[in-house]
Amino acid sequence: MPSTDNWTNTLTNMSLGDWLGIAGLILSAAGFYLTWREARKSRTASEAAKLAAEEARRSRRLVDVSLELRAIVDRLTELKYLVQTVDWSGVPTRIDALCFALSTVATAMAEGDTADFGPADTDFIASIRDTLRDIEKKLTARGAKPPQTTQAISTFHRQIVQPLTAMMDQATSIHARARDISSRK
Repeated sequence: MPSTDNWTNTLTNMSLGDWLGIAGLILSAAGFYLTWREARKSRTASEAAKLAAEEARRSRRLVDVSLELRAIVDRLTELKYLVQTVDWSGVPTRIDALCFALSTVATAMAEGDTADFGPADTDFIASIRDTLRDIEKKLTARGAKPPQTTQAISTFHRQIVQPLTAMMDQATSIHARARDISSRK
């Protein structure tokens, strides 16, 4: 075991270069620690920025879905009015526009966080296009003339007007939920 006299002699006999080497080693260790700590902070800040950007994208998707659902409700209302008039010539164009808008909403809902919408909401959006195409087929089969008899009017109401009204109500409900969620973000 070395004696304390050897240490004392070693320390007193050290040159300035030896002392600078020891100080450099201490500074290097401190610099390494500070670099490591800042890199860790930078990674944490980067992760926080990434999460904030994703939350902003999610909020924007909700706003887009809300606006598109509002437009869908308006188009369904126009379609219902058009179906109840004598001229059905604009029905296929309206249904095509609705189906395109519904595809856009379905894609946005699929890309977004599904916790914002329940399975019933996404199922409704997926199935409404088929229902609209079915209505289009029924109207095409009828020709350009609205029903005349009481029974035909009742059947028309049950097969066409009631499903359109139900779609409007459901779309309005989903729109309200999307609007409320996006306003809280």
